[in-house]
Amino acid sequence: MKRLIVSIVLLLIISTYLLSCEKDDICVTPTTPSIVIEFYQKDSPTLPKNVDVKFYVLGSTKTDSITNKATMKLPLKVDANTTQWYLTYKQITGAGTFMNTDILEFNYQTKNTYVSRACGFKTTFTLDPDTEEKNAIDIPGPGKDGLWIPVSGFDVLKYNIEDENEAHIKIYL
Repeated sequence: MKRLIVSIVLLLIISTYLLSCEKDDICVTPTTPSIVIEFYQKDSPTLPKNVDVKFYVLGSTKTDSITNKATMKLPLKVDANTTQWYLTYKQITGAGTFMNTDILEFNYQTKNTYVSRACGFKTTFTLDPDTEEKNAIDIPGPGKDGLWIPVSGFDVLKYNIEDENEAHIKIYL
């Protein structure tokens, strides 16, 4: 009888342990998207242009770069309506290597959407429409080295930034 009670108690403990386990929650759904920028040749606007660009957000110690690529992804701040990215263009010519830094300022609205318990919330962005007071994308005045991104040298393809499947902005160089 004692053996039966011990067996039942042991079986209950093991059953409770196994039933209390929960499956792992792994988020496989893409969440907050970055803005996708593609570079094209200004003389042949359908031909991609590979560039060497270093980029960072003011106040951040983290920098990133692309080398010999025509596409870059820039995350936007989820807790603000403006993000300024500093982009340093590296151009190699017969006279040497030149570095030129421009600022891209993105103006947008955010929307948080619940995805799942594993993923949490996803933030999507809508670029502000261009007005006289402000544009979806601003390039604050040129630095002493001039602008490498022409003020009128870009197109906003998609104002709603919900995924990273397609380019949102084209820049012509």
